[in-house]
Parts: sequence; structure tokens; C-alpha cells
Amino acid sequence: MEAKMDVCVGCTKKFYHGGEMASGGGRWRRCAAFERLGYSPCWRAYILTNAELSNPAIIREGRKSAFDRRVPYRAMLDYLTDLLRDFRGVFVDPRSGAQIDLDMTPLEEAPVSWFRDFIRPYPADTRPRLRSSAMGRWRAALSILRATDSNGGMWGATPA
Repeated sequence: MEAKMDVCVGCTKKFYHGGEMASGGGRWRRCAAFERLGYSPCWRAYILTNAELSNPAIIREGRKSAFDRRVPYRAMLDYLTDLLRDFRGVFVDPRSGAQIDLDMTPLEEAPVSWFRDFIRPYPADTRPRLRSSAMGRWRAALSILRATDSNGGMWGATPA
């Protein structure tokens, strides 16, 4: 039996397996790691660093992303928790490259009024700044939103 190429539906990694292929090329299946873990270790989302949290463009894009999702502020914590639960990858520390668990404690302890302000986009003439006491909340919320936003990798990027 000839080995054929498949592509994992979870991580899009190509792998070989024995057996017949459907006509017209490779089939979409799940690799062994995706089947065993239930998520793909190939999908990596980096948590936001302090430098990224001090970038006004990233804060502005993150709040715009939260606003665009049209989630009521009273449901935002549950929404972020559900996004984290359904995320099919891993969060990685950008400094060490090590897989980490995202700390949701700052979000769970946040007052409801913080979420009300969080989902409002900034006016164009305002320069966003974060209080140091709220950095944990922002790191958790924006890391989840960036990982699940199709344009999240472009937050803070300036066009050439």
C-alpha cells in the first residue's frame, strides 16, 4: 500500500498515512496530536506583552474588536470565557516560547463597569493609556480577542 498525503483539519499540518485517497488529491483528516489532545498544538496564539499593551494602536483595535462583536457588557465575561474554552490552539509566552495557561483571574474579579467601558471604542482624537492595576484584565481580554479575530495578527500594524 502506498503512503498518501493528508492535511489535518485542525492544524493544517500535512502528514502521511497508508490507505486509499479520495480522487482529486488529499483528504482532510485530523493528525494524531489533534485527535489525542482535542486541540492543535500547531495553532499558537501569543499573549500580549507589556510593550504591546503600551501601544495605543493595539488597545484601540482590541476595543474595536470587542465593540464589533456586539456582545452586551454584562455578558462579556461569559463570552470571553466561551471563546477561550472553544479556542482550538495553545497560548504561548512570546519571550520564552513556552505554552502557558491564560490567567483569567483578573477578568473574573473585574467590576461590571470595567466591561461597560471596555466595549466602547475610543474616539479618534484620544490616545489610549492603561492603568497598571488593569494590565492583567487587558492582557487576558485582548489575548483572547486577538487569538479569535481573523485580523488579530494585524493589530497595531501600520500600512507601508
